[in-house]
Amino acid sequence: MPHEKTADWVATAYAVRMFRLIVQASRKGKGPVRWYKRLDLEALRKTVARYPLKGRLVDVAGSILSSTILTHPFPNANHRTSLVMSRLYLEFMGVDWPGYSMKGRGQKRLHRATHDFFRQSKYLLQLLRHTDLVRVAHEEGFTHLHIGSGTDAEIVPTDLGLSPDEVRERHEALCRRTLKEVATDPVRAQLRADGDTTLHEWVAWLKASK
Repeated sequence: MPHEKTADWVATAYAVRMFRLIVQASRKGKGPVRWYKRLDLEALRKTVARYPLKGRLVDVAGSILSSTILTHPFPNANHRTSLVMSRLYLEFMGVDWPGYSMKGRGQKRLHRATHDFFRQSKYLLQLLRHTDLVRVAHEEGFTHLHIGSGTDAEIVPTDLGLSPDEVRERHEALCRRTLKEVATDPVRAQLRADGDTTLHEWVAWLKASK
């Protein structure tokens, strides 16, 4: 990690820290976690620096979630790490998303609630990154994409004509919808509020609270 103490690099360091904690937790009793690529620090930093931190809380959190997933900077656990970054932003803004404890059964509850989101998100990610391959596979008669963990996603023919920007827009809308659907009713109401902060302020809160 570079030595710069600018807000974007400090926030990047916290994102990497969250990733490492997730990997450590995943290793317990399950053996080593597969790393299928290198950590792309610069791509992560650029994404963090572009986080839009002004607007409706659900829009900002959805953008943080979507942009981090689509950048895909981590060797693994990109979805889980991105979700943690969204949670940290909402916590900083005074919203205890999703509205229940992450201890004990809370983790399993969140896992169940986000399972379909992970499937849909990974499908859109494959469309964005491998459009031509997916199109050829469909032309050859394949009807589903294998997206890991024993999960397949059906290839929707009309999706093959989407532009990259349209796929990104659909992905961000999926993230916003998921944040609202997973939340309890009181938290869902809080997500409609407006927020206005800076990366410097968020980083200062991270330093003080974590």
